[in-house]
Amino acid sequence: MAAKTITSKLTAAQRQALLHADPATGQINASGCNFREELRRKRYAESSHGTLYLTEYGWRLHALLKEEHKEFAVAGVPWTKMQEITDLYLLNGLSVEEISRRTRVTGGGVMAVLAFRQVLPDAA
Repeated sequence: MAAKTITSKLTAAQRQALLHADPATGQINASGCNFREELRRKRYAESSHGTLYLTEYGWRLHALLKEEHKEFAVAGVPWTKMQEITDLYLLNGLSVEEISRRTRVTGGGVMAVLAFRQVLPDAA
C-alpha cells in the first residue's frame, strides 16, 4: 500500500476550499464557522478583517492540488471537448471530418474520442 501524501490526507471539503481559492489573492470562500475554524487550526488559512486567506502552507497545498488536479483527457482531447464531439456526432449526425473542422481536433483525435465513448457502430 502506498504511503499517504499530504494532499491525500485532506478531506473533500478542505481540498475544494484550497483548490478553489482565488489564485491572485488567496481568498477562500468557505462557509460554516466550524469549517473556517478548522482551516485556521490546521494552518491552511488565516483571517484578516473577517476574510479567510491562504497561509504560506496553504499556498503550497494549493499548488500541489493544482498539479494533481488534471482534467481527464483521451488522446490529448479534454473532457469538455469530448462531450462536444460526442454531441456533434450523435445529435447532429456530423461526419468525423466536419467535427474535426468545427472543433479543431485532428481526425484521429475525433476517432479516438468516439471509440472511447463507444458510439461508433461495430465494424463487423
